[in-house]
Amino acid sequence: MSATTTFLSQLFTIARFNHARFGVVLRGSEGWQKQAIEELVEAHNSKTIFQLGGIANFDVKHLPFKKGKQWLGQECQVLICDFSDGFDANSFSAAIGTLVGGGILIIQTKEVSQDEKNEALELDELWLEQSLNRLINIGQGESLPSLPPKDNQQQASCFSEQVQVIDKVVRVVEGHRKRPLVVTADRGRGKTSALGLACAELMKKRAINIIITAPTIATVSPLFKHATESLSTALETNSSLTFKGTNHTSTLRYVAPDELIRSNIECDFLMVDESAAIPVPMLKELVEHYHRLVFSSTIHGYEGSGRGFSLKFLPWLKEQRPSSRSVHIYKPIRWTENDPLEAWHNQSFLLDAELAEVKSIEHFNSDSLTLEKLDKSALVADLELFTQCFSLLVSAHYQTSPNDLFHLLHDINTSIYVTRWKGDCVGCLLTVEEGGLSEELTSLAQQGKRRPSGQLVSVTIANHLGISEAAKESGLRIMRIAVHPNLQGSNVGSVMLDQLQILNSKYYLSTSFGATSDLLRFWRKNQFVAIKLGSQRDKASGCYSVIMINEKTANWLERAKKLFFDNLHYRMTDPQLEVEIDVLRILLEGTKADVESLSDQDSVLLQQYQIGGASFDSVAFIIRRLVLCSLMNDRQENDNAEGFRKSPVSELLIAKVLQQKSWAECSCLIDSTGRKQTESRLMKDMEELQANLQCKEAT
Repeated sequence: MSATTTFLSQLFTIARFNHARFGVVLRGSEGWQKQAIEELVEAHNSKTIFQLGGIANFDVKHLPFKKGKQWLGQECQVLICDFSDGFDANSFSAAIGTLVGGGILIIQTKEVSQDEKNEALELDELWLEQSLNRLINIGQGESLPSLPPKDNQQQASCFSEQVQVIDKVVRVVEGHRKRPLVVTADRGRGKTSALGLACAELMKKRAINIIITAPTIATVSPLFKHATESLSTALETNSSLTFKGTNHTSTLRYVAPDELIRSNIECDFLMVDESAAIPVPMLKELVEHYHRLVFSSTIHGYEGSGRGFSLKFLPWLKEQRPSSRSVHIYKPIRWTENDPLEAWHNQSFLLDAELAEVKSIEHFNSDSLTLEKLDKSALVADLELFTQCFSLLVSAHYQTSPNDLFHLLHDINTSIYVTRWKGDCVGCLLTVEEGGLSEELTSLAQQGKRRPSGQLVSVTIANHLGISEAAKESGLRIMRIAVHPNLQGSNVGSVMLDQLQILNSKYYLSTSFGATSDLLRFWRKNQFVAIKLGSQRDKASGCYSVIMINEKTANWLERAKKLFFDNLHYRMTDPQLEVEIDVLRILLEGTKADVESLSDQDSVLLQQYQIGGASFDSVAFIIRRLVLCSLMNDRQENDNAEGFRKSPVSELLIAKVLQQKSWAECSCLIDSTGRKQTESRLMKDMEELQANLQCKEAT
């Protein structure tokens, strides 16, 4: 047995004693590393060994380096990660979660020649190298490092928190309605296993139909595993579990979030796992429809949108459901507290990036802010600054991944801007340079023969709107804009956007995001106009994506707006375009479409309809003009206002007249008893709209 193998065996003994996990980096020739791994596998053949990346030369479970998420819910005692083929931060992070206490992470590095050693590393490579140096490094032909000390503290039993969670979940079903429970924890705390055991307990006690939803079915595979083990006679399929008791039958099944909302599937109890990775608007819809709910999520780190979930959804939930309760699992059960590998992982991937407090907030003045473009090499050298910036970016976006950290450092077209108050980072922007394509490449892109990477907005406009200038001219796409939560609503975002344009006067500014009414209002307030609406909901955000352009920066914008409005006016009657009414309202406000004003004859027909002398179908096209004219006037007024007042155009008018929904759908919208009551309400809304429009025309 070699000295390296002896060292690793001793490390295993300490890891088991401490119930901890250690990371080891092998540095040397490919043959030396292979021999060390082979001896390790032979010496510990009784252990479950996973290998991520490289070629599986041993009897181990193997996956390519980008496929680590396929191991979600599984466990191993040895994790071998071969970086010779490449590195994927998302996959690597997922794989680390499978390693249990008492286990060892072995990282095989690419053999580096002397010439390569002399070359400067890319920033993402430098960041990773600095991180690997903080693990236990074993170099070929070098002295072995010191072994970590044994922890003499006895590991106390820590399952009491999981038992408490099970009890609280059961009470959600057996207690009063509309009292949702929120379960939060960091990784390795046994949250998902506790939820699975709670489901099993409920299924044993009663006939119950439980639905579990999560970003993917793989996310909840551990939950099904623990429920199945507790229900030994249950019948399991890929996405459901059926248990037959003495006098009852119970079911547990997985349904994707978008299908759950779209189909209004009924159940006795709904469990939403990894809620932070589901967009907040979708979570709110679930609260409105289901009355016995458990939301669970990993909130430390950014595997999803922990910050958005905590800062936006949970306060809303408490307001809407005052009797909601929460429980947090603190102690890990799969490894020790203060686990060395967990601490290393959190620091290396900024998973512990917490928002800092803002100093002197009572004296804050946005006019004194200055936007600065950071040299990304400064971020690598300044962990505190990088942590401040990244925590802001995480807080502003529903889905940030470890790969985003490395992409930010690697991509030369991606830039980061910050604005500070009293030394604290209070605002952050991520931008991507687009456009600047040649005539030939633009033509190929428009023909669908080429899709240049990183050209989201420029190529989309060239393709879908036929405006080639968008691909040829230089553009700056705003990927993320983040403001410290304590200063949101203080004009910080607007100041940053104004200064960004000054710093980049040769670029047209663009952005693309999942459309919600709040976001559309923010961007429109800052002189951005919509020019493209997606055809289906984005799987990540649950919203229709929208592209917006700063109206001061693109000379082809009028053509784009005309095409957009013509397209939107056509598509809004499509039943497949299930865009939210508030979103549609904002997109339509200020349209430049050629909409005729109402004539005297039109007014007479509307009056006849309102007193019962004409049918809705005979005047619907006139009501449509009335609604569109009012929306155009709304935008003109709001452009000159500080805020955005409530539009006189009701949801019912938009749904029935513009989207052409059925009377039954409209009745559900306003919670009326049927068509007669709904049509009466529509007539009343029309009267108010006519009066409002006449007042505007008179002034």
